[in-house]
Amino acid sequence: MPCYRVAMPNGGFALVKGKLGPHCSCGGVTTRLCDYPVGKGKTCDRKLCERCGHHVGPDKDLCLEHYKMRGLPITGIWLDEMAQADLFGDVNA
Repeated sequence: MPCYRVAMPNGGFALVKGKLGPHCSCGGVTTRLCDYPVGKGKTCDRKLCERCGHHVGPDKDLCLEHYKMRGLPITGIWLDEMAQADLFGDVNA
């Protein structure tokens, strides 16, 4: 049976057994995919948990590698509409 690393509100983590879905690279439960465009209409799609994903806009998340590639601070930032349009194309489509 799969084992997952689940973040706790106090900053710690718990190991949980069960079928909770795909694993993030850290062992956590995947809750999102990296939305960084890689060309030809495709995105990175790296599996991310709540802790590893960087939420940068409505339904837009980046893995750490692509977050750093954009030169964003590790502390987390919500991209304004112009920055989102630059990265993802028309965000209102």
